[in-house]
Amino acid sequence: MTIMKKIAFFLSLILLSFQINAQTKIKKSDIIGKWVLAVEEFKNIVTYDLDKDSIIMGDSGKANLSKANISIDSATKSMRPAFEIMRQMFYQFNEDGTGEIYYGQGPASDYKISYIVDEESSTITTTDRHKKNEAQKIYKLKDKLLLITIQTPQNGGMEIWSTLKKVQ
Repeated sequence: MTIMKKIAFFLSLILLSFQINAQTKIKKSDIIGKWVLAVEEFKNIVTYDLDKDSIIMGDSGKANLSKANISIDSATKSMRPAFEIMRQMFYQFNEDGTGEIYYGQGPASDYKISYIVDEESSTITTTDRHKKNEAQKIYKLKDKLLLITIQTPQNGGMEIWSTLKKVQ
């Protein structure tokens, strides 16, 4: 599989179920507003820091590149365009319990959600209103950053860690 296909595959994994163990109390008032990606980490494979516009290869990513005789510089250059879509992604939480989770492709209206904040368990549960997907428990709040861990089911699982910052 080419590097670009791998990146496209990893980005599509963002649409999968979200899970997290909350550690910081979340209040509804804390999350109201728009959140954008600051850092996206495909655990041990690659990390993209959007603020610094830097791509850092993890140990597993380096090993895979080495096996394929691909230089890290070449790989990061080819990954950069695929990571640019992350700059368009956002999470919007409105006061009325509605919002959007926009993944950077298609009309934002396809990503309308409803959500409930459970302050006792420090979780936010989102539900896609259009597709009636199962509820997804996500997020923890730490130092004014919203943290999400996505666990993928493929090959025993892979973790994707997203750090979001509030922009309004």
